[in-house]
Amino acid sequence: VLGGDSLSERKATLRCLHAIVWKKCVQSVAAWPERVYPLLMPNESLIREVDLGPFKHKVDDGEEERKAALELCYTMLGAGFAREMNLVDLIAPLASLLADVDDIKLLAHLVLVRIASLEPATLLQGVEQLVEPLRATVVKKTKETAVKQEFERNNELVRSALRAVRAIADLNATIVPQFGQLLQTIESESELKEVYESVGGEESGDKLKSSLSASAQWD
Repeated sequence: VLGGDSLSERKATLRCLHAIVWKKCVQSVAAWPERVYPLLMPNESLIREVDLGPFKHKVDDGEEERKAALELCYTMLGAGFAREMNLVDLIAPLASLLADVDDIKLLAHLVLVRIASLEPATLLQGVEQLVEPLRATVVKKTKETAVKQEFERNNELVRSALRAVRAIADLNATIVPQFGQLLQTIESESELKEVYESVGGEESGDKLKSSLSASAQWD
């Protein structure tokens, strides 16, 4: 069904699989990733243009499907199936999801943190692909004319992204030059640095400076 043409059936199947994993009614998911991962990528055939008079607006009907597939991945990781998920193949879709709509970005950050905890070596293999979309979220600024809710939403996204960055940094990812540069960007902006240090809780201390020092040793 996941490979079928019906969007509604695919979404219903993803929700069903999610419930099965959540309720611990399955012993293996080894056959699932190769069917689920393709659904994490944008599908051009599901993007349509709506004419709003003087404006045209694109509507992505695949957004909810991507979110459902990502939620399933997150739950499978939490249920102890990381070793069955061939996570190397999940990195490229994750890089795309990190540049998706806000709700999907937030969930992608959570997935990154979970992979960093469960399969750090696999995550380190694909760090280069993740740096740019993480950086774009971290440095994004809201317009001065933005309303309060927009400021709050952006702050939530930045904090979430920095939490993912920190989880990756704890894996000594600074050996990857691009990631080291991202940390330097955070270090150079006092507001970002303050948030970065706070997401680690009491043990944060000088973690960022330590990470940057480690990065410098590889320059």
